[in-house]
Amino acid sequence: APPSRRARVSATMARARRWVPAAAAGFAATLVLVLGLDLPVRIQADAITRPGEQRSLTLDDGSVIHLNTDTAVDVAYEPGRRTVRLLRGEAAFTVAPDAARPFVVEAGGGSTTALGTRFVVRRQGALTRVSVTEHSVRAASPLGAIVVPEDQTIAYGPHRAPSAPVASPAGVDAWTTGWLVFEDRPLSEVVEEIARYSPTPMTVIGPSARARRISGAFRIDQPTRTVARLEQTLGVRSTRLPGGATLIHD
Repeated sequence: APPSRRARVSATMARARRWVPAAAAGFAATLVLVLGLDLPVRIQADAITRPGEQRSLTLDDGSVIHLNTDTAVDVAYEPGRRTVRLLRGEAAFTVAPDAARPFVVEAGGGSTTALGTRFVVRRQGALTRVSVTEHSVRAASPLGAIVVPEDQTIAYGPHRAPSAPVASPAGVDAWTTGWLVFEDRPLSEVVEEIARYSPTPMTVIGPSARARRISGAFRIDQPTRTVARLEQTLGVRSTRLPGGATLIHD
């Protein structure tokens, strides 16, 4: 005998109960694919850049944040404090003076408080690096604090006190004008930096090639031309794989 109407309705509802969680999971997976694997960061961020993209953000008080490639920040201005959270990546800060409201950048379990005008903060894995380009800042982690003078760089982590200041690398903020500047750096580090701005991956393979030293200035928006220059000046070769990835080698 054909099933009763009540039985058919019950079967339909049972299938719906099975379908809804699957559909929700599928929708969530689609969001992850569309928005990337950093959905929590995107939800928190007031400004964000994609790999290879840069942008400037002028805040209400006239301070300017220059966001580097693949960077996200959250801005929280309050009556007695100006706070910017660097959620990911690297940013240069030009701070408008306001003695009544300290300007603080929170990143990687620590903070950087402006005591002057301009500085750069970069998150690299578990470490946060702070480089001062004008005046000074106070960098702090749960294990200590230090004043960082102009043209000096420190690093801290959630379980590491700020290091002693050292001279900042050449061109530490050259990216804000569209350049990458290197002075006697291993080729592996140079290509790692260049790859941050490339639409496709690139890396150096082989210990000899990775250890080659190089100095120079390269345009951020010309990764392909940069690879050609490396081939000419260092005598290395490049191989482009299916899918676009570039291998640099002897």
